Amino acid sequence: MSPVKLGFEGYALIDGGAMNQVEINTLLRRPFAVIASVCFIGLAASPLCAGESIVGAWSTTKACKEIDRMDVEPMSVGGEDWYCTFQSVVRKGDTVTWRGKCGNPEPDHDAVVIARLSGGKLHMSENGVHWGPLRRCKPGTGR
Repeated sequence: MSPVKLGFEGYALIDGGAMNQVEINTLLRRPFAVIASVCFIGLAASPLCAGESIVGAWSTTKACKEIDRMDVEPMSVGGEDWYCTFQSVVRKGDTVTWRGKCGNPEPDHDAVVIARLSGGKLHMSENGVHWGPLRRCKPGTGR
């Protein structure tokens, strides 16, 4: 791979240096093509190249009943009798780290919640306490 100047302060590694400035300028006018190219050339750790979304309902059982279910939103996570709300979120590959507050009948406490998707299952931890794996609930069926 050889570096190719992009017309602004930056370089891209293009296989064999085959893209010329006209092709690069055309690519830059297509944001989705740029994202796909960034992911393809090996920057897969970029948030632009994040894997499958973990937003949705997850459960420790196949039945996915409310008592066993956890609902993941972009800035919150919760179950039947507990919840977490977050002020920050960082995603690196298949791992999401949230920082915020969690609580249930007890008062809210500072929390770092980490979710990692592996083999289609979600592994979670709150302040180092692990639980899971969880399976994704089927949309609209409650299980």
